[in-house]
Amino acid sequence: MLDARGIILPELLKPRYAPPGKTANTEWADGSELQYLAPYQPFPYGISALALGYNYQKRAQVLQDVSKQIHANLSPMVLDSRPALALEAWSQDESERGRRLEARALNAALPEERHEMELPTANIAPDAPITDRGAVVEAIDAYDCGARVGRDSLPEFERTLRNYPSNLQTYQGHMDTLRGQEPLMLGDRDYLKAMLAPAGPQRQALLDSAARHYRDSIDLNMYVVLRWYVNEEIAAVIFPRGIARSDISKIPPQQYPALYDTALKIIRAQRFDPDKDDRSEYEHYVQRAQMRLKHTGG
Repeated sequence: MLDARGIILPELLKPRYAPPGKTANTEWADGSELQYLAPYQPFPYGISALALGYNYQKRAQVLQDVSKQIHANLSPMVLDSRPALALEAWSQDESERGRRLEARALNAALPEERHEMELPTANIAPDAPITDRGAVVEAIDAYDCGARVGRDSLPEFERTLRNYPSNLQTYQGHMDTLRGQEPLMLGDRDYLKAMLAPAGPQRQALLDSAARHYRDSIDLNMYVVLRWYVNEEIAAVIFPRGIARSDISKIPPQQYPALYDTALKIIRAQRFDPDKDDRSEYEHYVQRAQMRLKHTGG
């Protein structure tokens, strides 16, 4: 599918169908095999199977939406949501690829469970010795790709919610997660770039950029915990008067850390914590960003 540079072969991007006139929908399927992966090339480390899945699911969505074709097995609502979910899965996979490569490059043991991969390399300093420089370069590619793909999933979710607003509650959580993941991956990308840069202004500029992304990630992942994993009873105690969980965006992000710490203290003092497993994922994101932030000077 690719040439030596990671560029999609021309025959896989050759259009078979012309758009129907000047007013054609911009998402008109041109019949080329990998039409929807063209914007993401080059692929220097190969094309992810999840990327291929997105390409074909996006094609099916466009054939349904523009060409009014009917899928043999999937309902219109399910098919309409597939590109957004495929991009989300691709983004998550790139994040995991980055974590594994980072651990290899820094000679760190990595657990098999995805939600436990955030912390083993989080506290490594930017001047730490690198065992495998090539793995760092590939991890940078993974984080950069994962951030971009995750960002592109958001308009896809917005699109399917316009068509099927009954899924709002479900997909809002997906979108909030993706918003927190993008700056975390961008921070990790710039942090690794700083590790490869010579000590001095160039490295510090990259660390400054990483710090900005990590601060954004902390705010957005604390938002997820406060919005989705603090029950209404606790919210009534710790949130300002008149603010419910669904209104958390009305609270300035500067107030999130105090609310977050208070909420976790109350939750951990309780006998039962039904959201522990789901919430711990976001706690690890926050911890990773906080640990990295200490090494950036920011």
